[in-house]
Amino acid sequence: MGDSLTIFIQKSAFHYKNGGQHAANHKTNATTEAPLSNIHSTKDSKLTFVNSKILHLFPIGVILLVRKAILIDYGHMTKQPTRATHLYPEGWTDYRLVDSGQGLKLEQFGPYRFIRPEPQALWAKFLPDSEWTCADGVFLPGSTEDRGKWQLSDRLPSSWQMVFENIKFTALPTPFRHLGFFPEQSANWQWTAEKIKTFIKKTSRAPKLLNLFAYSGVASLHAAAAGAEVTHLDASKKAVALAFDNRSLSGLEKAPIRFITDDVLRFVAREKRRGNRYEGILLDPPKWGRGPKGEVWKIKENLPELLNGCRALLSNEPLLFIATLYAIRTSTTAVHAAIADVLDGLGGEIRSGELALREDRANGRGIGQALYVRWSI
Repeated sequence: MGDSLTIFIQKSAFHYKNGGQHAANHKTNATTEAPLSNIHSTKDSKLTFVNSKILHLFPIGVILLVRKAILIDYGHMTKQPTRATHLYPEGWTDYRLVDSGQGLKLEQFGPYRFIRPEPQALWAKFLPDSEWTCADGVFLPGSTEDRGKWQLSDRLPSSWQMVFENIKFTALPTPFRHLGFFPEQSANWQWTAEKIKTFIKKTSRAPKLLNLFAYSGVASLHAAAAGAEVTHLDASKKAVALAFDNRSLSGLEKAPIRFITDDVLRFVAREKRRGNRYEGILLDPPKWGRGPKGEVWKIKENLPELLNGCRALLSNEPLLFIATLYAIRTSTTAVHAAIADVLDGLGGEIRSGELALREDRANGRGIGQALYVRWSI
């Protein structure tokens, strides 16, 4: 094979971040996969050769250590993750994680800085106190971890605009600690948009996408901008109204987005009876919540029913399924297995790991924010 390096690939899921798993390139946080065009089967069905053209995907340290063969994992539908993958947001100009430490994180949202609790920041702060004391808002937790109140500076407006990849939306401090959106979710927005564009190119039609617990609609707007027909559902009238306003901010008034205020389980059951189907489903359930008519949502009790309902809503040409979970005491392994079990028989591949943020500096520390599981055909 000349100067090429022979790499043996085992058939199970794998990812590589630029710079490698242990030698991260902190200038880029992209997740890279070996292109299938460079993979050639051998007579042994258990082995696959990878042409040397893809060697740039692997960290130099790994290549130097292994001169003859590298055993890696290659993706297919598996009920247990072989390795959790951290996804870091990239492409932001209006958001950055400035610093973290001592149970706090310092973040930049547009022109304003905020301090929020971060229990995972078990280390010391990197920047001097002078960088922290100029914050425009500090969140003070209340009786529960996720609720509290803000101490805000006089210069801070009640809301302001943020931009990510030409999608404009409103940011504002909420009593739930966040600011109207979740920046770590941008990795999912980008991935979904690419899947949608590929589907349209292949089928010459727009996929239908269902976004459940859709909140302020940034994911819905990205999907619609990529060409999908989107159904946006949330139990909160205020959240749906905010998503509707965000559509106008982004100039997507004519985009095919259906805004619905309803209980998720009730809506999914009704869609199943009506025979409505979707190529993609996004799922971001809270730990606890109430529907518009007082329905109670408890993730540990209701998630299995919802997953099965979502499976029934996937079309005969399914494209993607994403679930992200915040503030729940479970593992990526457990959520991965639960969703793989529900989607069994569809083929495709399933990935799981953490959506994370990284401090905006060389060798910045990363902080996991949510568990995610992605399936795609």
